[in-house]
Amino acid sequence: MKAKWGVITIVLIAVITMFAGVTQAVVDQYGGIALCPLKPYRFSEVHPNPDFIYLNPPVNTLSQSWFQVQWINNGTNTAYDVTATISCYPPGITSTDPTVYIGTIGPGASVWSSDDFDQIIDTTYNTLNKGVCWQVSYRDELYNQYVVTDVAKFCGEDCCDICDCTVIELNSFTAVAANSRVNITWDTAAERDNIGFNIYRAESTDGNYIKINKDLIPAAGSIAQGAAYKYVDTSAKNRRTYYYKLEDVDLFGKSTFNGPISATPRLLSGILKYFKFNY
Repeated sequence: MKAKWGVITIVLIAVITMFAGVTQAVVDQYGGIALCPLKPYRFSEVHPNPDFIYLNPPVNTLSQSWFQVQWINNGTNTAYDVTATISCYPPGITSTDPTVYIGTIGPGASVWSSDDFDQIIDTTYNTLNKGVCWQVSYRDELYNQYVVTDVAKFCGEDCCDICDCTVIELNSFTAVAANSRVNITWDTAAERDNIGFNIYRAESTDGNYIKINKDLIPAAGSIAQGAAYKYVDTSAKNRRTYYYKLEDVDLFGKSTFNGPISATPRLLSGILKYFKFNY
């Protein structure tokens, strides 16, 4: 009988330990993943000038059609479901197809996008050789989702040299599901005139986003140094998928939204992650 109770005690301790660890933030904010686009982009070969074709009408307009982008993963873990969307354009440049799906990129590997995107360029602006900035989303093998903003046109370049950066330079924005809660974390590289953050939640990607934090989450970073943040959504219910956006607010009342990212709380979330990391 004593042996039986001893086994039960050990099991209870293990379960308590599991769920105590569920509320902890992800150790690596990037999931061990570091993505950036390589030179050069790949252009269509069916046009006389592979870089540009003229649109007629209007005049003074060029269209890059089609072209693809290659991404490299300089991290130590695999990135899954990698998608990149043009998030910032130099003057005179627009796009009717700003999103590319890249797919899976292993550590140290590079992959071309599996679909195309376009750019329409007004030649009255001196921006023919200017690049765009990207917002990149991906997940790790544990289905933790990440969103990285202000990624430059090519590796090693600074997006702020191309476009006006947002109030913050966001390194990562993640939502990790637990039992009846979602742990939301974000990490900044720099913050300019930032006074704080708000978290908005919806039950569909394009749904009605409602602010869930009672008070503004105060800024802790500066121009020279970023900061790490965490917010726990304790009102989440199991087996429902929630979508989150992060709002940063500056001194002048201007705000910028990042995301969305998503998570689905489940009773077994903590159990699965415990055995993943401990066995």
